[in-house]
Amino acid sequence: MPPNAPIVTIPKVRADVPADILTPDLLGLRPPSPETLGLHGKDLDVDELERDLKDEAGHSPQEQRNDLPDQQANDLLTATAPIRGRGVPQIQRTPLGQQGQQATSVVTDLGYQLHSRIRRRTNSDELSHEYDSSSGDLQGALHRAMVYSGVCGRRFLPCRRLPELVNKVSVEAELKRFQSITERIQTHFSPSDSYEELANRARQICGLTKQSWRAYPEPVYGNVARRPPSREKTYRKILTILLLIERPSRIRHFIDAEVCDADLPLQRVSTNTLFKSKPWTLGRKSSPNVPLPCFANWRHATVKAFEATQWTVIAPFLGQDERKLALRFRIPDSAVLPFTKWERVHQRGGSGEVFRAEIHPAHHDFDDFLTLRASKKHVFAVKRLFSFSQDEPKFRHEFEVLRTISKNPHPHLITLLAAYEQHGSYHLVFPWARANLLAYWKDHNGSPKNDAATACWLAEQCAGLASGLATINKYPTLSSDSMFNRLVPCKSNTKRNSKALRQSSHSSGPRQLHCRHGDIKPENILWFPGHNRDGTPSRGTLKITDFGNAELNTSAVVPWKHAPTSPMYRPPEADLPLSDYVIRYLSYDIWGLGCVYLEFAAWYFGGWHGIEAFLNRRWALDNKFLKFHTGTFFDVHNDSGGTPRARVKQGVHDYVNELRQDSKCTHFFHEFLNLVCEQMLIVEQEGSVRTGAGHISAHIAEMLSRGKQDTKYFSEPCPCCRPGEDAP
Repeated sequence: MPPNAPIVTIPKVRADVPADILTPDLLGLRPPSPETLGLHGKDLDVDELERDLKDEAGHSPQEQRNDLPDQQANDLLTATAPIRGRGVPQIQRTPLGQQGQQATSVVTDLGYQLHSRIRRRTNSDELSHEYDSSSGDLQGALHRAMVYSGVCGRRFLPCRRLPELVNKVSVEAELKRFQSITERIQTHFSPSDSYEELANRARQICGLTKQSWRAYPEPVYGNVARRPPSREKTYRKILTILLLIERPSRIRHFIDAEVCDADLPLQRVSTNTLFKSKPWTLGRKSSPNVPLPCFANWRHATVKAFEATQWTVIAPFLGQDERKLALRFRIPDSAVLPFTKWERVHQRGGSGEVFRAEIHPAHHDFDDFLTLRASKKHVFAVKRLFSFSQDEPKFRHEFEVLRTISKNPHPHLITLLAAYEQHGSYHLVFPWARANLLAYWKDHNGSPKNDAATACWLAEQCAGLASGLATINKYPTLSSDSMFNRLVPCKSNTKRNSKALRQSSHSSGPRQLHCRHGDIKPENILWFPGHNRDGTPSRGTLKITDFGNAELNTSAVVPWKHAPTSPMYRPPEADLPLSDYVIRYLSYDIWGLGCVYLEFAAWYFGGWHGIEAFLNRRWALDNKFLKFHTGTFFDVHNDSGGTPRARVKQGVHDYVNELRQDSKCTHFFHEFLNLVCEQMLIVEQEGSVRTGAGHISAHIAEMLSRGKQDTKYFSEPCPCCRPGEDAP
């Protein structure tokens, strides 16, 4: 790491909380009853309240600081200064010229600042309605507002409900109610506050006072450090936690110590004491060794309850940065994910498994990517990678590839919305697709209409998929570009490629990054249903996904053994046993795309049965995996000199000829099949090369344009008997 790269230092949140403390109803709270004079729950009696009042009367935060050693007191005063301890990572500005040398898309504050920025942008602080405090049951209202997480079964309070419930009116009513109770019990422990003082404290809790924060650096998004406008400190979440653990009177200790909502989550701090009854207390993340004075006289069970309950009010908020690029969230293991539903989808890819997740609408900023708007469900796809903490570079690689692709959004490429890490696993969040292309062919449209509209849609999607590949094939970049530095090029044993890499690493001029997907197949193409302008359902859009095998390289050629691919859709050069054989880097995907195009045509002519019939024609013992039968599109044989040669399987040629003779074959499909067989499914030997994705997309676009001018192009049957024979 460069010496002046931005450094984010934040300690891990300890998750070694006993299981009984992590349960949603850890205190057995009950609604308020008049028999207890408004005191909620069975655990808080008059004696407990008297002890609280004695604590308040006998130990102020300043006195607690005076009881500490000089050095510890100085550390504590420094930690509680207004510029420190706001739960914000300490970030150094990146010197000019070194920007981009450190990943700047990592969020470690559970999305707190991101949510604050979005609130300011949308003016969502103006509440549509506030909680009616006339019932005096704020604690009960908070419990009723809780939502269960489908991931862990624990509860969380949606962030949108917090300002609705904990507002100036309800807080002031709660403070007055509690003061009236204390006056009925004992009056000599502490003087009563006037109603004006209570009103001022309510405004302070809700952040309505004139005192505001001084500006501090936000996490750096996109290599640009921005400072937010001044904002008010709030204690809404702190008060909510205290209400849930039935200690609302202690809010004044937090206000005096300036421990506000932005400091959450608080983390464990060792007390360095011989008494096992209280081995640790709580402190700020920014001052990991300094205990907070507001917990000085708490019983350890109450401190544990506060630590466990704090996670219910700080569920993560997921969103994108200001450039609409995905962010990477580091979420503590104790955090409650705001996923109201979580179910595994019965499909497992080569690099991960997919879950269907409903994210609470108040905890994401992905409304533009909702695919089930009609049902008003906030459903997304979450891919959990088959890698653990020791494989973090693999996760970072796929994240950076997807984030790079999202810099230039394409309608036929999947958009990464966010990524997060929790419990040692890595997750990627995407828009929810109805099915992949193989499932679409089988389950959603197994018997398509053989009309011009279907053929036109097929052509549009094939042109779009090729255009998407062309988009990712080449990226212009500079030597100081962070994306180039974060994505490690493929290793090469050839002198030609090694020299190119050495030159590119020291170059400051424009360069090209060549991106290869590496796993083009129907399972990695998603179908998103859509709607026309009049609201009627459309045929939808296909998008390329799963960039787990994607590679970026500075050279257009790499050794064949450094290019992984999918078994059934792999190109012939993957099986040729030539140790020094160098492939054209981007043509790998063209072969796979050509295979998908032929299966697309088989679906048009025969539906799902056509797909199966085509597979049976190709089914044979695999050249590479000799113990298995596969449906590859080529085989390998030895020529007269004993040299291995690859060729397109005869079964592929025979099936294409049958499609040409089909009574439903039109002018478009003749030209489409010619394009696939003559420019895509090419064995690259002795000078023959495949056509690039950009030219393929342009060719199909010309075919679409021709169909708009000539209505017979997509609809008039013109079967022929042999390849190359002119249609009648």
